[in-house]
Amino acid sequence: MFNKKGQMVIEALVVMGVASIILAAVVNLFIDIQQGGLLNNQRTRANNLVQEGLEAARSARYDGWNAVKNNGTYHPVANPTTNKWELQAGGETGIDGLFNRSIVISSVYRIASPASPDFMKIVSSGTSGAKEDKSTKQITVNVSWETPRHQEIIQKIYLTRFLNNTLATQTTQSDFNGDTLTNTQVVATTPPPTGNGSVTLATGGASSNYGNQFLLTATSGIGALTASTYKCSNRFTAQNSKTVTRIRVYLNQENGNSPTYRYGIQADNAGLPSGTFLGYGDVAATTTGWRELTLNTPVAITAGQVYHIVVQYQSGTIATNRYINIQRSTPLNLLYPYNNATESNANTLFYNGSSWAIQNYQPVYLLVFNDSTYEGNPYYTSAAQSIFGNNFRGEKFVVSGGDKTVSDISFYIRKNSVLNPVANLTVNLFDVTGNTLIEQGTICTPAEASTTYDWKTYTFSTPRTLQNGRTYRIYLSSSGSGSARYYQVYTIQNTNSAEYNGVNYDGTNSVYSYSTNSGTSYTDSSDYDISGFRFTVPSTGYVSSGTFTSSLIDTTAESAFNNISFDTSLPANTQINIQIATSNNAGGPWNFVGPDGSSSSYYTTASNKEIYLNNILGRYFKYQATLSTSNSSVTPSLDAVYINYSP
Repeated sequence: MFNKKGQMVIEALVVMGVASIILAAVVNLFIDIQQGGLLNNQRTRANNLVQEGLEAARSARYDGWNAVKNNGTYHPVANPTTNKWELQAGGETGIDGLFNRSIVISSVYRIASPASPDFMKIVSSGTSGAKEDKSTKQITVNVSWETPRHQEIIQKIYLTRFLNNTLATQTTQSDFNGDTLTNTQVVATTPPPTGNGSVTLATGGASSNYGNQFLLTATSGIGALTASTYKCSNRFTAQNSKTVTRIRVYLNQENGNSPTYRYGIQADNAGLPSGTFLGYGDVAATTTGWRELTLNTPVAITAGQVYHIVVQYQSGTIATNRYINIQRSTPLNLLYPYNNATESNANTLFYNGSSWAIQNYQPVYLLVFNDSTYEGNPYYTSAAQSIFGNNFRGEKFVVSGGDKTVSDISFYIRKNSVLNPVANLTVNLFDVTGNTLIEQGTICTPAEASTTYDWKTYTFSTPRTLQNGRTYRIYLSSSGSGSARYYQVYTIQNTNSAEYNGVNYDGTNSVYSYSTNSGTSYTDSSDYDISGFRFTVPSTGYVSSGTFTSSLIDTTAESAFNNISFDTSLPANTQINIQIATSNNAGGPWNFVGPDGSSSSYYTTASNKEIYLNNILGRYFKYQATLSTSNSSVTPSLDAVYINYSP
């Protein structure tokens, strides 16, 4: 009996324990259900706050990039006046007495190099090759709360300026004509919409000159060789690759019984004589004028190389009354007389016993080759020739090297007195072969003439073609002027012999020609030439290269320049390269760069067109196009340019 009652008590206790456990579980479940509902409500509210923050950031950006361009922490505020969202500095706390919210604006970085396979991919700031993209921002909205425990929701989006993009276009003649053209031109597009235009290379190219521009207005000595340590040099660039057997220099002075001097050829060392003779000859001069020396060893020279004819003391008594002085002339022409080719190394030098001095005078010399040919500068003197009354002065020449179409003629002239000549100075182009006066016109009026020599130009009424192989005479006249008041032109002279006449201007193809009977007859002198006459020969075809720099493109406020594109026409052997520059200052500086942000890269038809991230921002924009061709008969053309930007 007792055992049965005990068992019942035990069973009752077990039932009660199980019931309490079930009750506790039910209570906990009820509590969890209540908290779960609370948490779900909180997360729903928090998520709504996050979405509201994102939409507020988007809305603010729609009203202008300035609303989101500055990094920092913000919170959204609804403007009751505009009924729009605005972002104000700082986060916000205690929303609904529970939530904290922040909108963080931060920089975005991308791979900037167009050559990278990850070009424009968003990466962390520390990634190699990363550059800040100032037209993109990362927006991070964070909502957090602490009850019943810490929780947060974070979402990110990216906002860009690529909204309501604007396109600046240049495609008309008016667009292009406001820009800077260097060896380029603006032409109408064929067939054009009204006013449409393109940029091409300029036609004509650099003009050339035909005639004798070599001037000689005075002569003097390089320096008196009155001491055994003194030396002088005629520096020149070899025109031929030949062997020199003899050299000639012109003595400006020979005083007393001068000692023996050594004359020879030395190589060049950084513009100065090397100090070692390649070949030389020794002689004691007795008179002024040309002095010829036979070299002890023939010297092989190479065209294009610089050499020196050095003169220095060798033996005998030298003193201030026993010396020589080698002649030079002025101005320094930097031209080779025979063909007027550029000769930038021509000069005279003097050694004073301790150092060489470059004088910037014209050397006078002659090289005699083993094949009995010559080169050098044979002109040793000049004279002013008067033009008045019956006295006509000019040059007779045979055209060689093909026809030459000339646009104008210039002479180096002056008047002899402060009083003006009575009549105009007239230039005449005469076809000797056909016995025909081609053109006549005024090259200078009395009032235009100066007492110092300068260039005067007459432009032909129409370009004149001088035909190859034909003989012409270009001459000056002033029949109304008299012997007291007249014009003058220089002539330059060499010694009248075949070796000198063959190397003066154009050899014997071009000679000084004058008349003292108003042109009834002429005298021609092979040892004289007019010093300073030149025809202008315009080039044909297109120049080889040129640049076009756009005028200022003003977006009125700081903008992000996104990309540049362009329409071109590129015949074979032509190219167009473009660079861009941006600035917030209308005056620049303008640093033109290509798609990789460097001055050595260019936008081409095949390149990426995005603006490099370092260069996207600015109020002002310019571009520069370089046009080139290796075929003068064709040119590339830039037909339209489009600049995409975001305000």
